[in-house]
Amino acid sequence: MGKPKELIGGLSHEILFEALSTCADLADVRQEVILNHDNNRWWPTTIQDWRLRMVIAGWSTRVSYNMINTYQQVVHNVSRIGYDDLCRMSDAELQDLIGSLGLFNARNQYLRSLAKFIEEFVNGTGLLPEIPNDTLIEVFAKKVKGANYKVAQCAALYAKGYHCGIFPVDSGMKDMLGPCLGLHLPQSAIAHEIMRKQVEKMLNVRSCEYYQLAVQTGYGNLAIPKEKTPVWWAHLVLIYFKRLYCNKKNPCQCPLHTNPRIGKYIGSMCDRVAPQSGGYQYVVVEGVDQVGKTTVTEELKKMGYVVIHSPYNPNHADISLHYRTLIDTAPTPAVFDRIFISEVAYGHAIRKNSRLSDSELQNLLAFLADKNCVILYLKESQEVVQHRLLTSDGDHIRILDHLDELILEYDRCMEKAASYMPVYEVSPTTVSKENLLPYILQIVGS
Repeated sequence: MGKPKELIGGLSHEILFEALSTCADLADVRQEVILNHDNNRWWPTTIQDWRLRMVIAGWSTRVSYNMINTYQQVVHNVSRIGYDDLCRMSDAELQDLIGSLGLFNARNQYLRSLAKFIEEFVNGTGLLPEIPNDTLIEVFAKKVKGANYKVAQCAALYAKGYHCGIFPVDSGMKDMLGPCLGLHLPQSAIAHEIMRKQVEKMLNVRSCEYYQLAVQTGYGNLAIPKEKTPVWWAHLVLIYFKRLYCNKKNPCQCPLHTNPRIGKYIGSMCDRVAPQSGGYQYVVVEGVDQVGKTTVTEELKKMGYVVIHSPYNPNHADISLHYRTLIDTAPTPAVFDRIFISEVAYGHAIRKNSRLSDSELQNLLAFLADKNCVILYLKESQEVVQHRLLTSDGDHIRILDHLDELILEYDRCMEKAASYMPVYEVSPTTVSKENLLPYILQIVGS
């Protein structure tokens, strides 16, 4: 399998909303969500004891769809026994009870460790609903043997109830769907938590909009609480989309990848030959002289971006056409070391005239935004920039004389650009060079 090309990622509200809208409107996804929203086949409401729910949530992992009937029978038998008697069972008795699920040693270890965790942590902390979700998941993942963040998320959600606000992230979401949507996730297990928290944050910010989306896409008859963010609904929509589409490993038939609104942002991590993460195909690095643009572009070059330099050239007959052609013919992915924004900022501040009119600037911003672009606005304090200009090679007298005006013009340009595409302010001096790229990825992905 080829190594996926790494892009700067960032899951926006627009992409998440459109992705949920697209997935929720698929008939096969809707069928599964409706079947599992109010009474989930894997985590049924018939189990009332939250302790037993934690047990079952852990045991539900690594159970295939082909084993659903066997699994449901085990859950039924366990519910008749009850949590306390279950914990008192010998290993041999437990094997007779759950052996059909396979991986008995791992499931047995999980139960024994979970029982100790519940006794020492949960019972000692207080009522389960009063323990914050993040705290419960973090401690659960560390204390319960055989658990990890994925299991901890599931156990916490099932124990607290479907609508407690937890968005469980399984391995397929972490490895395929999340990166396809533009999330930059590490390879380690913490990626489950990173994705969970980012998706939950976005859902909670626009709770009413996502509730209306659920209603509008045909889920109005489900028991979705109006006063809570429909996190459980969103989880089911994406988890069943992942199972029904991502797992087929056919990106050409992916409804997200072929979506006319967001398809250009969506990756193809399910491609067996050349998996591609989603994210920004184009990055513009802008800012005044000596703020670190070259350093940043060289770091992005290591990720696979082709560096395109755009120095000032006074001889272009049609400067707007020049920049449009530069953008239109750029390879993907590419990082622009300056672009028409510098033309405008330096034109107004230094040359007292910009060769681009305001309408031409707006048209170029719209054209660039349509290419799936993000702007990194590198900015340092005026004192830092002055010191670098004074100590660097070259004649920077005109820039030094108009530095305050130049910074102001850049701020104005970035304010306009932000109406068209994401703009992130970056201060390279706040981190070491080796941490610069992770710092940028964190800013854009947060």
